[in-house]
Amino acid sequence: MDEALEKRLPKPEELNPMTKESLAAAFAGESQAAEKYMVFAEQAEEEGYPHVAKLFRAISFAETRHARNHFRVMGGIGSTADNLAAAFGGESFEVDEMYPAYHEIAKLQENHQAVRSINYALKSEVDHKGMYTAAREQVLAGKDIADQPVNVCRPPPPFGRRMGLVSRRWSATPTRWPPPTPRPAAWWGRSPRRRRP
Repeated sequence: MDEALEKRLPKPEELNPMTKESLAAAFAGESQAAEKYMVFAEQAEEEGYPHVAKLFRAISFAETRHARNHFRVMGGIGSTADNLAAAFGGESFEVDEMYPAYHEIAKLQENHQAVRSINYALKSEVDHKGMYTAAREQVLAGKDIADQPVNVCRPPPPFGRRMGLVSRRWSATPTRWPPPTPRPAAWWGRSPRRRRP
């Protein structure tokens, strides 16, 4: 990281309880806003507004910077081994408590698309736990993990179909990250087998 930028970034500090709670809420809000704006950018692109999409992406980047600053001040960044343990803990909570409870609620209330979304996420979170465990073992041994593609869940249609990642019959089979470069919005309505002249 650029040394001048590093000097300007907020530093971790001991926080009073109310400030810590406020910063944690701001971190969550900024993180959600950043992701929401990226989804809005995809929609704007799909509707033929590339400059609006660019606006959403730029502001999403700014929201991500805000979230990272808050996280840094809260002391959320540790060593790589500590960060992997924290990530494993988060995935464990999602697998063992959060998603099973959310699944039962959505199922009970007959919200089938919510159940579907939760199932996609839950299957991926199990894989993430394993990846973080293996990575932490390597780091504790003083080694990096192998340089190889990382399997991630495919996005459900229609986004995945537009990205050329899924067939007409979608499955939760992992794919490699990063996905292929997105095609221009004008191409998305065409069959993946045909090429633009």
